[in-house]
Amino acid sequence: MLLLIIKKTLTLMALIEPFAVVPLFLATVKDLSYSQKQKFAKSLGVTVAVALLVSGLFGIHLLHLLGVTLDGMRVGGGTITLILAIAMVVGHEKDVKQIPSDESESIAGQGHSIVPLGIPLLVGPATMAYSMIHSEWNSFGDVSVIVLPGILCGIMTWLVFSTSQRVQPYLTASALAIIEKLAGFLLAGIAIDLIAGGLSGLFPFLKVAH
Repeated sequence: MLLLIIKKTLTLMALIEPFAVVPLFLATVKDLSYSQKQKFAKSLGVTVAVALLVSGLFGIHLLHLLGVTLDGMRVGGGTITLILAIAMVVGHEKDVKQIPSDESESIAGQGHSIVPLGIPLLVGPATMAYSMIHSEWNSFGDVSVIVLPGILCGIMTWLVFSTSQRVQPYLTASALAIIEKLAGFLLAGIAIDLIAGGLSGLFPFLKVAH
């Protein structure tokens, strides 16, 4: 179970990728006091945690309500994740996440709000889809695999932004590119597994006997 929690946490962090949003965060809070910056960083962490917990705990019920099968969601969510992963590897993540080219002016103009930094830049469609795909639970152990990664991602997101001014000198363009590409490779493999699992569920004849 511990390995599953670690794997899910790392996958969600690769999808959230808070380091890539640090420049936008700093542009947004440049006129705030230190305490206000810390408060805003905490609110973004809480937003991430709440969004992941809600989609993780109640996503399966929403899918049933809409008549969407879990396997169908695996294919759809895996496809979205794969598109994002490819964009990250080739350096076009901003286009997929629809981040404005004039980042600092556009984002700062939105005010100190969880939109768009929290949602959809941090918790976007791919993150929500992945969380909903893994939202099936029947025991306390299943719930812990949903709850703990969500809380850990919220805490780590908060820590990234609360310490962003100190780590900013190390977040060079090349460093961010390396982080983005490594996360993209990780997500690509996970996305393929999701799509393959979903297709096998939808079309049992595709399963290969071992």
